[in-house]
Amino acid sequence: MKRFWVLLTFGLCLVMAAGVWTIMTKMDQSSQTSGNHAKGQAALSSVEEEKAEKSVEIAFEPFVSDSEFIQKGHQFYNNTTGWGRIEALNWQDQQEFAQLLLTSLSQIEKKESMQKDFTHIQSLATFIVEDNKDKEHVILLHRIFHDLDIDVNQYEHEDYFDVTHYGEGKKMKEVVKHIESNSGV
Repeated sequence: MKRFWVLLTFGLCLVMAAGVWTIMTKMDQSSQTSGNHAKGQAALSSVEEEKAEKSVEIAFEPFVSDSEFIQKGHQFYNNTTGWGRIEALNWQDQQEFAQLLLTSLSQIEKKESMQKDFTHIQSLATFIVEDNKDKEHVILLHRIFHDLDIDVNQYEHEDYFDVTHYGEGKKMKEVVKHIESNSGV
């Protein structure tokens, strides 16, 4: 009987040692993977920075409808500022697109319900065209287009900035305050 307990104890010790060894091996592999993941993230980050600095394709023809204007505006800002790209803006692209916005606004038949929002877009785009490299202009344009795309084009997204007159506009005064502080009014 004593021999049985010795063998049982020895067997349990072996099982425990194997378990500890397995856990330690998995932890080591996990730390190597996370190290490789961090290296991969750094490489991905530098690729994203390069993409942000590269020019994007900007339409030559003005947008002809408010729906297209809103959708293409939102798409441009998603592609050039979203996902951390705001930190590496290509100001030439921003200026070219802002000029396209201004040209489009002069040709689009504006609905009364969107007049204030289009006026805010016009002011912010004018700041950018005039070489005012303030990221806040771009951030606010992106938010206006984002909210309008949800309200007008039924774009689906969980974020809503509430900065448009067309929407509820609870935070629209932030846009107005920014425009006024930059236009000397």
